[in-house]
Amino acid sequence: CQVAREQVAVHYRLSGTDKVRVIPHGNYIGFYENQVGRMEARQRLGISEDISLFLYLGHIRSYKGVPDLLQAFHEFSYDNARLLIAGKIYDASLAQEIRSLVLQDSRIIPVLEFIPDGDIQLYMNAADVVVLPHRRIVTSGALLLAMSFGKAVILPRLGCLPEYLGEDGGVFFDPEDANGLEIAMRQAI
Repeated sequence: CQVAREQVAVHYRLSGTDKVRVIPHGNYIGFYENQVGRMEARQRLGISEDISLFLYLGHIRSYKGVPDLLQAFHEFSYDNARLLIAGKIYDASLAQEIRSLVLQDSRIIPVLEFIPDGDIQLYMNAADVVVLPHRRIVTSGALLLAMSFGKAVILPRLGCLPEYLGEDGGVFFDPEDANGLEIAMRQAI
């Protein structure tokens, strides 16, 4: 995107952006299986039909803000909502922090392991909203994955994300606002 283009020009001390070309991030339509419907996906994951399901799917690393999401969801008082966290944690101290936060709210469903490609459709199709709680980001394959499955998305107003979606393509939040993520979840409902 243009934001990345400008960052590359600054990083490599180029006199302008005319030497940098933007190649848009492709989608994942047809790459991952998408044959399981919402009801079957929820049945297989043990999630009730009447639940509003928020999903974080992907590698869990500190800059991706999963602890922020867990804390915001804990403050989010909508009883009929669940948060499904699916992905592998690569840092022991982060894993301990996340497990501690998960224990504070029975509405959080942890699947803290690598999700095989064949199961991605289960998580995406069961979800109502995909949440990307990143603290910093330039571009996001997870956003393109959510879009490829036709999912509503909550995401920070950072990097390339607004350019990918336009102003009205998702529910944006300010990552500097302590209540921004919770407010975005309320808007998504």
